[in-house]
Amino acid sequence: MLKKCIIYTRVSTTMQEDNDSLKYQILKTQDYAISKGYNIKKVISDVDSGGKDDRIGFLELQNEIKKKSFDVLIVFETSRVSRNTRTLLNFVFELTKQDIKFVSISQPELDTTNPTGMLFFQVQSGLAEYERKQTSIRTKSNKLARAKDGNWQGGNLPFGYKKDKDNNIVVDEENAEILREMFLDYIEFQSLKKVAEKYQRNISSIKFMLTNKFYIGKLPYGKQTNNLDTNTYKRKKEFEHFFDGRHPSIIDSEIFETVQNLIAKRRIKKTNGLLFSGVLKCKCGGKMYKTSTRGYVDYKCNICKKSVNSSKVESKIIRKI
Repeated sequence: MLKKCIIYTRVSTTMQEDNDSLKYQILKTQDYAISKGYNIKKVISDVDSGGKDDRIGFLELQNEIKKKSFDVLIVFETSRVSRNTRTLLNFVFELTKQDIKFVSISQPELDTTNPTGMLFFQVQSGLAEYERKQTSIRTKSNKLARAKDGNWQGGNLPFGYKKDKDNNIVVDEENAEILREMFLDYIEFQSLKKVAEKYQRNISSIKFMLTNKFYIGKLPYGKQTNNLDTNTYKRKKEFEHFFDGRHPSIIDSEIFETVQNLIAKRRIKKTNGLLFSGVLKCKCGGKMYKTSTRGYVDYKCNICKKSVNSSKVESKIIRKI
């Protein structure tokens, strides 16, 4: 009875797929299977990073292993399965448990059915993970260098910008004018909801635009971090860096700062607090806290009991800062 085999192939990017790297892997593994007289059950392929364990094809392959629907797994090389040592070792142990043979056609010494072959396999797995981490570190370093130089890292440009024929970031004047009106409207309304209603957008979208430093020529960088050991990603609440961008600004810096101060002030009022409560000090040396009298919110000294208008004193402090 012919042994059933599954062929698994993978490339990291669509560029590699377009360059026939995937087709080459499939062709070579199919030739090997035919030469050994195996019955090819199916070919499973992925176009995704070897550091990810949730690849569609990889998950399908694991499901076939659980069902023990085949006898031999054929890959072009072990790094096609995974570049994570732990994932790769657990994967091979699962194959061994199901009595499924593992074949890497470009690495004939990796025969996992004997101790020597398993040793070579573990060493090769460690080298694959090391290469993945080094590549990730180099990529991150290159991205940081580009950001420091003011270069846009790619993705969708913020509202108000577009690319010219030379792929440079330029101002989209029609949308930029709408954006400038949004900033002026917020200064007038001091309400995200009213601005959102006027421009028929959701509040979060309006807030994102009104607080985006890209519009004053800054390039945000460093909101996402990745753990190279667990290959997990974490997004921070704020960007870690703001570099001077090469793109033109749309919003005047003074108008932008005015809007930021108003948004911060509204946030404090919404939480029924004061911006400098417990920090502001009276001339007598006492600390000043929130007090409400006849609907007015003031700062009041905890020693001499003197009060000052919260709006006036906060505006003066913010301007001074």
